[in-house]
Amino acid sequence: MNAKNKKRVAVGIDLGTTFSVVAYVDENGTPRVLRNADGKATTPSVVCFKDGEVLVGDEAKEEQATGALDVASFFKRHMGDPTFEFSTSNGRTYSAEELSTFVLRKLKEDAEVELGQEITDAVVTVPAYFDNFQRLATLNAAKAAGLNVSRILNEPTAAALAYGVKSNGTDERYLIYDLGGGTFDVSVIETNEREVRVLATDGDHRLGGKDWDDRVLRYIATQFADETGFDLYDDVESCNEALVAAERAKLELSRRAQTTISVAKDGEKRSYLLTREKLEELTVDLFERTATLCNDVLTACSPSLKWSDLTGALLVGGSTRLLAVQGFIERLTGKPALTGVNVDEAVALGAALQAVADLEEELESGGYELETTRRRSNANALTRRKLEDVASRSLGLIAENDDRSRYVNSVVIPKNSTIPAENVKRHKLRIGDPKSAKLEVYLLQGDEPAPLDCLILGKYDFTGFDAEASGEALIDVAYRYDRNGVVDVTATQVSTGKALKKSVQPIPDDMSWAAKAPKDLTPRRVAEPLSIVFAVDVSGSMCGDPIEMACKAFQSLARELLDMQRTRIAIVPFATRAQVSQQLTDSRSSIMNAIARIQKEGTQFGYATYGLSALEKAFEVLKEEKGMRFIVALTDGKWNEEEAAISYAQKCQNAEIEIVAIGFGDADKAFLQKIASSDENALFSNLSRLVEDFSTIAQTIRKSSELTL
Repeated sequence: MNAKNKKRVAVGIDLGTTFSVVAYVDENGTPRVLRNADGKATTPSVVCFKDGEVLVGDEAKEEQATGALDVASFFKRHMGDPTFEFSTSNGRTYSAEELSTFVLRKLKEDAEVELGQEITDAVVTVPAYFDNFQRLATLNAAKAAGLNVSRILNEPTAAALAYGVKSNGTDERYLIYDLGGGTFDVSVIETNEREVRVLATDGDHRLGGKDWDDRVLRYIATQFADETGFDLYDDVESCNEALVAAERAKLELSRRAQTTISVAKDGEKRSYLLTREKLEELTVDLFERTATLCNDVLTACSPSLKWSDLTGALLVGGSTRLLAVQGFIERLTGKPALTGVNVDEAVALGAALQAVADLEEELESGGYELETTRRRSNANALTRRKLEDVASRSLGLIAENDDRSRYVNSVVIPKNSTIPAENVKRHKLRIGDPKSAKLEVYLLQGDEPAPLDCLILGKYDFTGFDAEASGEALIDVAYRYDRNGVVDVTATQVSTGKALKKSVQPIPDDMSWAAKAPKDLTPRRVAEPLSIVFAVDVSGSMCGDPIEMACKAFQSLARELLDMQRTRIAIVPFATRAQVSQQLTDSRSSIMNAIARIQKEGTQFGYATYGLSALEKAFEVLKEEKGMRFIVALTDGKWNEEEAAISYAQKCQNAEIEIVAIGFGDADKAFLQKIASSDENALFSNLSRLVEDFSTIAQTIRKSSELTL
């Protein structure tokens, strides 16, 4: 069978810390879980090496319960860690990536038997808070298992897709509380009939159901030691048996108010009573850790967002079966947790929906007919919704602060930016001899201001400069964050537009210099901060070409202004009403995305033109800011309440906020001059000249602020 005619089948795989699940989409467009060789929906993520064989899943779990030594589990927590090794009794070692490959291969083989056909493609899920190394390790493990991975998908996002199958299609906002066996993630998502959009995400990849098990084990081990003098932790077999008993007891408390745990060592056997109340007491700090992350992600969406603004909370992950978790969520949100999705299966079901959507898109773009287990005529509408996910962590680089007193994490792509994401930071480099000049970029992942408090993902050296008459070159360093959460770094010399040659270097063992003051303390003038609000007319007359050209002009202006030091931009669309759609930020990607959204969202602000409301919103954004402040207002028609707008413009100018007014179409040039800070700041244009005239605005702002690169 040639490649064109070969049938391709896509599945979704939830590669879990404790259990893994595979799902597919049937011919009716319904996502379903595939049973493993033992007829079960879940496969333990456990690997056992015995008598030259590799046992995976239930067989390995059974060996673990008997106290077998060569059993690996919970290795997902070590994905991407180059120092982790699992050593067998015969001296063989395995990385977490290799152990995951065994699990993925088992999942693939069992699913192929269940389906009766080869599985070629997959979406594999990971905790939202997995870093670059962990995502790459997961991707490599899946490839080694023989899978073509269309994307690595965040677990809460996959769960949201699964829950969306039961959504009524209206605009709704949910908290996804994902507590698995070894990891915790929390996300806030919006969903409607057109898209599923992740607003913010956070998590802890070292917090999960295992920590609840460990607390129970510690509780009974302490009592056992006090009564018998024997330490369960001293013997691997006894400890494993006690851990299995602790896990079983935890699960039983979801069905009954109390249970008994029996443990034994060296002929001594004891039984202990465990109640729901005692379990909550032992783990109260673990719940609080999840509560802190939930509150953080809510604030990241919007400082004004309240729990009451959410439609509800969806529980995902086997550990959320605990009644204590369900009660905790109700106390936290004020609402009972939502039901209707199997918490063990939701992630795999959502991944299956996305896997089919990805395969369908690939085949159709290549001109092939879709040949999978799902037919378009019966397709679930959710798989045709646009999916927008976000970056779980910020990406930055090591840079000097403004007065060169210390090194800082200069964020290039902020946390919770929509992915794929791309942003550029401009830097000045003394190059001297271009043949020997080198730019070193240290890629950081994290939000802490100190570089060494972040994860250092990589070091990149850039060479191949062209000579500059001044001996200094401006370099654009670009970060690209793909839909798998994997990062690429490039650099371009601005004067030539030439991409610099990149070489990946090992991260030095000694990075202590990043915690010290830079050696070169040559003073330089610190530019004043520059804060700018783009006020964009989105009234009815702007529909079509006008708003499209206006957005292009504003994006061009943003690129020029962001080349200046310490520049931040906010976006305020206005018509019948105005709204701050993007707060002040220096993130190039956030600004560009906010401007792009204006075309899609413009009509929600009405059809009349009340520019006064835009000036009021812009003033609120700028009034407490230091340094130079500008409002750049674009309109294509006459404003309602012109006299009030002129009066308010004067209020802005009295507060030393400059206004640049540009109009076209039916705009009144005399009115523009009255609200602008000066005649030079009032421009009348047309659609064909808009981008060019916005370049003039950039020069006006540069001149007024007297900033230099």
